[in-house]
Amino acid sequence: MASVAHVERAKVLAMRGLFNYQPFQLSDGFYCGAGLSIVQGFRADPPTVYCPSLDPGISEYAASALVKPAEADQFLHTNEMLAAFYDSVIGQITTLTGGVAGLSVLDVGCNAGYFPVSFSRAGAVQSVGYDRVDYAETLDLLNEICGTRAEFKVWDYNGELKASEQHDLVLSVAVLVHLSEPLRHLAWLGSAAKTALFVLTPCHKDDDLSIRFHTVNRYYQNMFPNCFDVTTLSRKLLYLAFEQMGFSRVVELSTEPMSPHWQDTHLALLGIR
Repeated sequence: MASVAHVERAKVLAMRGLFNYQPFQLSDGFYCGAGLSIVQGFRADPPTVYCPSLDPGISEYAASALVKPAEADQFLHTNEMLAAFYDSVIGQITTLTGGVAGLSVLDVGCNAGYFPVSFSRAGAVQSVGYDRVDYAETLDLLNEICGTRAEFKVWDYNGELKASEQHDLVLSVAVLVHLSEPLRHLAWLGSAAKTALFVLTPCHKDDDLSIRFHTVNRYYQNMFPNCFDVTTLSRKLLYLAFEQMGFSRVVELSTEPMSPHWQDTHLALLGIR
């Protein structure tokens, strides 16, 4: 249960951009998440924080990050959709793997730590999150609130093919879409997974083995060839990649809590060795 002090710490972190993308509700007056942008499609500087007690005039970041009254209802609704989807994925993975109690879990590109905290609550003996942005303070706060022991490590993928350590379950949620060489990183993820690998990524439905590159360069500008952001794989290619990595069972998870268009353009795969 979040205390008043917890919520005040969360507000400070939110205004530093450290509570933004993932759907969290810490009180009736504090919600965060990128559900609105995800459901509507890409938006530059989307609102990610609902907190009427914060003044949007306190900073340039606050002016864009804080939800305006006209969008409040839709913001809250779409973040509820996103949270329901995340919880559904966690439930499906837990069922299909026989539970995570006693297992080691790694979330690569963990953001604020929704999945590491959730799997720690579910009994994982170790639940670790990697991200190129330092969310350590955010994860510490969530651990205090939830009574969990999730861990965080600042880490940025540099093109390696093989991971230096393994975990029973590895997750990658909306990361491949931001990489110019998604198959290379997918190979790294597969090498890190002892038993199971979960990947959620945008995919296209062409009946071929293809990768499409788009021109949004939010993370890797002027670093050719790593300069493409929105990257999609064909569904056929992603399935084949899992098979080539040695996952004997590959299951497509439901993405039903999200919008029909979003479901149609995304693929959630769980591979089990």
